[in-house]
Amino acid sequence: MNTILPIPSAPLACEPAANHPYAILPVDKQPVAESTSLSNGILLGAGTLALASLAGCKLNPFAKANEDDAPPALPPPPAATIARLTLKDASGGVLSSGSLTGSPGLTFILDGGAGATNRAVDPGPGTTARAYDFAVSGTAGVGTVGITINPAPTDVSTALNARLVTTRSTVAAMAFPPSWDELMSYAGTTQAQIVERMLGRMDGLPREAYPEWIDTQLLSSTQYNALSAEARDAYEKRKYPLRQEFKAWFFRQMVTSADSLSERLLLFWHNHFTTSASSVEDPELIARQHRLYRQNVGGNLRTFLKAMTRDPAMCEYLDSALNKKGKPNENFARELIELFTLGERSTYASYAEADIPMVALCFTGYGVDANENFQFNPSNHDFTTDRTLWGVARATGDANDGDWLIDQILAKVDGSGHSYCARYIVTKLWKEFIGDPATSAATIQAIADQFSGAFSWDLKSLYRALFTSAEFVDPLRRATRIKSPVELYVTYFRALGITPTKWDETLWTCYTLDQDLLDPPNVFGWPGGTNWITVKTLVDRREYMSWMGWTYRDQVPERLNNVLDILLLAGDPIGGSPSGTSAADRSRQYITDSAFNLR
Repeated sequence: MNTILPIPSAPLACEPAANHPYAILPVDKQPVAESTSLSNGILLGAGTLALASLAGCKLNPFAKANEDDAPPALPPPPAATIARLTLKDASGGVLSSGSLTGSPGLTFILDGGAGATNRAVDPGPGTTARAYDFAVSGTAGVGTVGITINPAPTDVSTALNARLVTTRSTVAAMAFPPSWDELMSYAGTTQAQIVERMLGRMDGLPREAYPEWIDTQLLSSTQYNALSAEARDAYEKRKYPLRQEFKAWFFRQMVTSADSLSERLLLFWHNHFTTSASSVEDPELIARQHRLYRQNVGGNLRTFLKAMTRDPAMCEYLDSALNKKGKPNENFARELIELFTLGERSTYASYAEADIPMVALCFTGYGVDANENFQFNPSNHDFTTDRTLWGVARATGDANDGDWLIDQILAKVDGSGHSYCARYIVTKLWKEFIGDPATSAATIQAIADQFSGAFSWDLKSLYRALFTSAEFVDPLRRATRIKSPVELYVTYFRALGITPTKWDETLWTCYTLDQDLLDPPNVFGWPGGTNWITVKTLVDRREYMSWMGWTYRDQVPERLNNVLDILLLAGDPIGGSPSGTSAADRSRQYITDSAFNLR
């Protein structure tokens, strides 16, 4: 890539010059193109070079930004022209965009002058663009002008296409496909650096505040019965709108959050610790459960499991309140073992059917109080029955049997000392984020051994091991998995930087494509994979995406025209290259291509 930029010799006005292509430096935010920002005279941005005439520009090139006590401006020097701009590193070597990020410094040489100005390079994602100041001089005085370097997608994609495709694939496989700005923030970084950066910003916090009603105290049965008939009716009628409001709230976080890794993992963990919003009586409980997922998504599996045993939504969904001494209910115990920790016996053979009643006994007395908060009820707990699980005896008379049971699950190993739970969790994550686990049994086992061993059940360490594995970045695994309906829409909105105007309509289309957000079909969750595609849903997907492309055509940035394939597709188009010329037309053709269904 040529980093020596010829510039027209004639002085220019304050408006950005048109059609001056260049390709210097990948950056992480939207190109600067507003002429009103030229307070310091010089601007490179949006694929053009703009040079302000220091004599003719109305804006003061010498004023200090945001300082009331700036000294009086000196008379501007005569109109100056930068005829050539060369980017060099501190040792004098000409920089290419591939070597720029992380280099020790930049040297700017203006008009062939000897007085170079060094500026450090910012390799991080924290700024809108790279901005630098220079000293300039003329017969009438001296002052400072600034330069902002921010290449257009056209120039960057031409020079760095292969690297961008690889980077995009890494980000999209971990979380959701990135926008152009996000993609640029990873330019010049390795896969391991991308993983570290995404893990580093991972905190599970939503971009928006939780709905105000999330912690409203629920009515007890006594309080509910004391209401008038009209008030009871209103109390019931509020539930469906609140459920839909929270679903839309979650969807907005997936579309807008900078922490896309947490948002994507929240989909996984909700489908792992499955509940259903429509089956839990109070929407407040589902919202609180979702907050619990966020608090634990990057934490420790042991803590996560113990918290889920006390989650009121889970207690209601799997009938924990009905599990009492002398009348055990095995629903939660069975799903805890079969679906949450050890896997089905027919596949993993890690326990016996006779173990389920013993597990249920440990959770007798778990339930909720009159206002639907978790409550351990000692009068319903079996303190007396002798219990031995997988060869480990448990002393009677202790109320912490549930926590003890979780510890036993995590300690359970096969004859070779491998943790059953670790292998099960890693296998599920592998299937979700990488591909067919049957072809990678040895790698999965090695990561599982770390998870239960050196990692001590730390989830971030597990994610790091998965996302830095050789299999994760294998090009042959690209475009081999099918997006869920939610991923389909989140991809479109995030990649193009579009904000939906009608969130409810998007949720409805996901529902008709068999993914009702926060409402999996049963305790097994959404099966995923090829189950997302049927003759009907494939046709519906194309039709819905065509509507989407038409509805939001005016919001598709034209500057992204030549990078739409990188942003929207995990592989090559199946239907061939689009025939449209505008970004709106081409994006619509890409999202209705069958390849858009793949990740």
